Amino acid sequence: MTSASPIAKSSKPRYQWMDAMRGLAICLVVYFHGTATLPAKLEDTSPIFEAFALPMQPLRMPLLMFLSGLLLIGSVKKGPRKFFSGKVQHILYPYIVWTLVMVGVYKMREIMLGKDGLDFVHAVLTGGADHLWFLHMLFLFYLAAYFLMHIRPWFGLVLSIALYIPFWLMEYENLRFFHHAIFFMLGGWAGCHIAKTVELLKQLHWSIAGAMFIAGMVFFIDGMYDYEWPDVYFLDFTVAALAIIPGAIKAMMWVSTTRISPPLEWMGKNSLPIYMVHWPLMYASPVFIAKFYSGNPDIMLVFFIAGVLAMCCATAYLSKKFVLVSLLFSSKAWGELYTSIKYSRSGVASTADS
Repeated sequence: MTSASPIAKSSKPRYQWMDAMRGLAICLVVYFHGTATLPAKLEDTSPIFEAFALPMQPLRMPLLMFLSGLLLIGSVKKGPRKFFSGKVQHILYPYIVWTLVMVGVYKMREIMLGKDGLDFVHAVLTGGADHLWFLHMLFLFYLAAYFLMHIRPWFGLVLSIALYIPFWLMEYENLRFFHHAIFFMLGGWAGCHIAKTVELLKQLHWSIAGAMFIAGMVFFIDGMYDYEWPDVYFLDFTVAALAIIPGAIKAMMWVSTTRISPPLEWMGKNSLPIYMVHWPLMYASPVFIAKFYSGNPDIMLVFFIAGVLAMCCATAYLSKKFVLVSLLFSSKAWGELYTSIKYSRSGVASTADS
């Protein structure tokens, strides 16, 4: 008798709160980067914007990693061919495309400001093109998790913790990798038992989830103004982020029943284009804004963040409508473009023959 695969009977329906939470997390990313980029060029921006952004910093990316991990089992069950081709098409391909975009942005920066450029090969290999570290890390996590999940669904989480602890004790500079691995692998394990996980969270009393959430946020608020990088990846910040997640999920379960959920869900489902587009805009445009704008910096910051988010959402929408835009985010668009050109030529030939 052959033993069953540890993931053979796993299933993961899609829950609305997952998309809504991803949408909220991507909004927090855009907001945080907005408060970091424009105020660097415009003086006298109110500290209130940063005061709200800083406590969110240790939470937004772990949330995105956790949510990405929740989707892991669905990809693994498709089999190796679809799994790896999917990750190449939807993660590795846009990672390379947008690394090229960032090389171009850095080239403009080098010409206009005389600052250092960006080496394409080094950036691709190391994830060093600013915000693209997330896709670089995510791709590596997916590759490793495919094999680890076939050992046991919990094995990746245990291995991540086992690797994290000694590097934390050594105060390893690149602790970020192992820190985020914990959240991704935790999501992967929870995703294998998503129905039980959701039921457990529903049964978790609000007082307990709320106390954990408040304790984690109080720690973030208290610690964010005195930290030095890479302190946010140390054990205390990691535990605080883990404590916040159950309460955050319960809150998003409630949000998913309200009218504000649909736009958050839409942004969650289109989080890749939003994430890819927002940073080049926020990185390059403050130079021009500071040059031509002399009004109230707080008003400009609000319009800046809202405007960038709107442009990102517009790009995400256009990527669903036009194949040339979707080429920026998925290699599958090349097949659609080829098919479109092929049928277009066939139609022209048929018209000429008739």
